[in-house]
Amino acid sequence: MTDRRRRWGRDATRALQSWTFWLLIVLVGLLAGDLISEGPERITAAYLVARVVVFGGGWLGGVFVIRWLARRAADGSRGADDGGA
Repeated sequence: MTDRRRRWGRDATRALQSWTFWLLIVLVGLLAGDLISEGPERITAAYLVARVVVFGGGWLGGVFVIRWLARRAADGSRGADDGGA
C-alpha cells in the first residue's frame, strides 16, 4: 500500500495540517465568543451540530483545493505538460 505522505508530498501534508489547525482554532474561537456573548442558554445541540457541519464542509473544500494544488505542482515538476499537443 502506498504511503499517503509520499503520495501527497511533504508540502501538501504540511498545508493540510496547517489548514486543519487554523480551522479548528477559528471554530473554537467562534464557539467561545458565542458562549461569552450570548450565554450558555443560547447554545443548543442543533447550533453546535450546524456549526461543526459548516466547518466540516469548509475543511473538506480546503482539502480538495490542497490536493488539486499538490497534483498541479507534481505534474509540473515531472514535465507532464507537453504544451497542449
